[in-house]
Amino acid sequence: MEEDLRLFFAEPPVDCRDWRQAHTWTKGHGRLERRELVATTELNEFLAAAWPGVEQVFWLTRTISRGGEPRIQTVYGITNLSPTHASAGRLLELVQRHWRIENRLHWRRDVTLGEDRCQVRKGIAPLVLAALNNLVLAMFDVLGVRNVPQQMRRLDAQPAQAVRLVLGSLLTIK
Repeated sequence: MEEDLRLFFAEPPVDCRDWRQAHTWTKGHGRLERRELVATTELNEFLAAAWPGVEQVFWLTRTISRGGEPRIQTVYGITNLSPTHASAGRLLELVQRHWRIENRLHWRRDVTLGEDRCQVRKGIAPLVLAALNNLVLAMFDVLGVRNVPQQMRRLDAQPAQAVRLVLGSLLTIK
């Protein structure tokens, strides 16, 4: 499917009736980033058999400049959101929000809880530790913890409080 989308967007049909675009510029963290999204419904019938409910396909290009040579990333996607529910600009916003959430979640897992530095590699132990990390992050969200590293240091220094927090939470679930 990716190859089909790549070919379509590289050489769109001359009689293409639906071709919507949006772009944004952002500057921060020492870089300038331009995002351009092109959305269309032209492939809906072609994709319907393999992807029921498809309403639009899109092509997103990110051009990231950080001091030197610009780096270009290309992403292709499909969605069940119709053009009336999600314009090209709205799709661009939704994709950006998705990655903001993904990056934030993985950063919290990797950096805050140290999954990447974990030396446990045998059996199901890595899965159990990942599940415990998810439990801790979920509990912190429910408790309204804003500074996860600070809370982790506090609980590292007081392991009995950490156990009470986990067991107390489990005992109050009905």
